[in-house]
Amino acid sequence: MILVKRGFWISILLCLFFVSSPIWAERELRAYKFLGEIYQKQEKYQKAIILYQKAIKKFPEETSKFQYLIGEIYREAKDFSQALEAFRKLIKSYPESEEAPRAQLAIARIYGYRLGDYEKAFNEYQRLIDMYPQSRQVADASLGIGECYEYKGDYKKALAKYREIIERYPRSGADYDAGLKVDAVTKGDDYKGVPLKLYTLEYKLWKESRYQESIGVCREIVSRYPKSHLASSVQYYIGWIYQFELKNHKQAIKEYQRVLEKYSKSHRASFAQYRIGECYKDLERYDLADEAFEKVLKEYPATRPARWARWRQ
Repeated sequence: MILVKRGFWISILLCLFFVSSPIWAERELRAYKFLGEIYQKQEKYQKAIILYQKAIKKFPEETSKFQYLIGEIYREAKDFSQALEAFRKLIKSYPESEEAPRAQLAIARIYGYRLGDYEKAFNEYQRLIDMYPQSRQVADASLGIGECYEYKGDYKKALAKYREIIERYPRSGADYDAGLKVDAVTKGDDYKGVPLKLYTLEYKLWKESRYQESIGVCREIVSRYPKSHLASSVQYYIGWIYQFELKNHKQAIKEYQRVLEKYSKSHRASFAQYRIGECYKDLERYDLADEAFEKVLKEYPATRPARWARWRQ
């Protein structure tokens, strides 16, 4: 694989490729996604959006997919009003598409995680459940409802919802997060235990973009409760913050590797291994990225990260 150091040169090569080669539509479609991803990684969000809008005109049958990517770009750029508009446009125009329930979940999470409006978040999660009861996103929406209860301080309702998720949606991924929450709540004193307080504090700091303080709270949880059900997930979150919020991919790799070293049997191990591949890709170490993704497929074949890795092939 040719390692390209600058997005500019990739743009030039792709343009020459389109002009000089009778390529298949599928390859051209993948090239649009590839170049858009490069712009996004470089935080050239407007260029990525313009590119995807061109792709929609050229591949109208792929509109829902590119519209979802546009919403994700706005969300990453923290332009939440535009993100909400893009996701709503997708749902209105393509309510039966695979991307529609994903867009509805994104809307709910923006209200809950980013804007702190738990009433609206609750309503949006419930709307997803009502509109798309057979979708994979229902388990995540139920988890979101439980979190809305938790962040509003209604721990008893939160606990009931988390236990419902564990029973109704086993092996969904959401059941694991619900298990973390149940542990945090039930091991506390009258639903106000220190682990839960720290866990909620970490979220609050993250939402306020106080990322180093959030990392500090995560490290305190891992240090004070190294054998808790919560520890592996919190260690994973440290890597996630370095990767997605601070764009420090080298440090993110180190944090994800700690998950693999200390919590190799945990649910988060497969996610950590996949994220390592993403980080190497962003660092343009494509050989190491391929190795990381192959390891996901080999060691965690039945997991959600394995599905993501297969999509990359």
